[in-house]
Amino acid sequence: MRRLAVVGLALVIVCIALPAAAAPTMLQSASWADNHHGWIDCHGGDVCATEDGGRTWREIFTGGNYIFALVRTSATSGMATTGNTSGYSFWTRNNGERWYELPNVPVPTSSERGLVF
Repeated sequence: MRRLAVVGLALVIVCIALPAAAAPTMLQSASWADNHHGWIDCHGGDVCATEDGGRTWREIFTGGNYIFALVRTSATSGMATTGNTSGYSFWTRNNGERWYELPNVPVPTSSERGLVF
């Protein structure tokens, strides 16, 4: 009987603690190259990086009002698409120290063949 009371008390404590622990966050985009190297949309139009599995984060990119997409392809490289109403894509290969804008890709007309990826 004592064991049942302890288990019941533990369930009540877990049920009370879960809603606070499961509070919604404002995280919009995230991309991980492996268990240690990740990027997140940390302040609306900013990208933050971690090199230690999320224990610490540092800002590596600021641009536009929104981050539309993040793709971290390795520990040192990746791409971010950002902007206001239209997106601009940037890529880095040195862990966010220097960013390069990707050229605009023209949209094919109806008579041209579309892009194939």
